[in-house]
Amino acid sequence: MFEYLWRAAWCLHDTGDASAEAWVARHARTLLAGDVQQTVAALKAAARAARLRGTKRKGINDAVNYLTSKPEHLRYDTALGRS
Repeated sequence: MFEYLWRAAWCLHDTGDASAEAWVARHARTLLAGDVQQTVAALKAAARAARLRGTKRKGINDAVNYLTSKPEHLRYDTALGRS
């Protein structure tokens, strides 16, 4: 999951931009809390706001596809509650 968030981050941030780390952390916390749909909506909104198209949007598209196609693997809130 983190790999996909980082790929999405680099669509929106320049290489080496320290704010990318905070961006990934914010979305990771949302996913760990179990809110996949909020993260998907935020990624799509960020891509629209940045007016990303084509290959510049690939990392975000990949993250959205992963998050929407693997819900059974994204129940972090449930897994964390059991530990």
